[in-house]
Amino acid sequence: MPELPEVENTRISLLPVKNSKIINIYSDGKKLRQDIPTNLQEIVGSTVLDIGRIAKYLLFHLSNQKTIISHLGMSGKFVYSNNEDVAKHDHVILYFDGGYNLKYNDPRRFGVFLLEDTFALKDKYFSNVAMDAIENGFTAEYLLNRLNKISSNIKNTLLNQEIVAGIGNIYASEALFAAKISPLRAANSLNITEAEVLVATIKEILNRSIKLGGSTLKDYRKANGESGDFQNHFLVYSKENQPCQHEGCKGTITKITQNGRSTFYCPLSQR
Repeated sequence: MPELPEVENTRISLLPVKNSKIINIYSDGKKLRQDIPTNLQEIVGSTVLDIGRIAKYLLFHLSNQKTIISHLGMSGKFVYSNNEDVAKHDHVILYFDGGYNLKYNDPRRFGVFLLEDTFALKDKYFSNVAMDAIENGFTAEYLLNRLNKISSNIKNTLLNQEIVAGIGNIYASEALFAAKISPLRAANSLNITEAEVLVATIKEILNRSIKLGGSTLKDYRKANGESGDFQNHFLVYSKENQPCQHEGCKGTITKITQNGRSTFYCPLSQR
């Protein structure tokens, strides 16, 4: 599933649609994670004012005070096209006055494509979403305050979008490895020094991945068709049985399962 760097890169690749007018829209009416709205024709004639992001959601802010809300799910992607052919798994197509269209394609249909009044977004969809992991306000003090009463493991806690927004399975493993913190640790066992290292590591890894276009493992592509490169820089994710990369460590990377998700870590260097 795309995480913050992949969604942010998708957002950037969608910026060319700013100031473009929607002149038609197609929907196959199939159910994604939620039903595709039946009122999408309301946005025909409106102009895209901006492309935003909250956590792992993309937001198309429109001139008619509506906002398209999209989540890529497991396999969703946006694709620019100059032809009007409807390909397999094209669930929504936005046609623009510039003579091109933008397709939302999602083979596994775990994504989201919704329409909402812009003023209602925060209260209706994002009231419980926490600080974004690359915002300046995401600090060690902020993180410790959120972790204070949480005794479950730190790995799964970092995936909770009400604790910190945008981190998924890949980057939680990579950040904990770089910070030398065991994914098995209780979240509220971290001290201020460990939290400072972890926050700095999270930001560094996420920002580096954004610069490298995110991680392409299977389905992820930006709207212009480009794939990411950060998967070639993983230190721990999917490195089971390989040597630990921490200097002087003679351990090997272990794979475990936490809440149904794969976690990769070094039992010797991560404490």
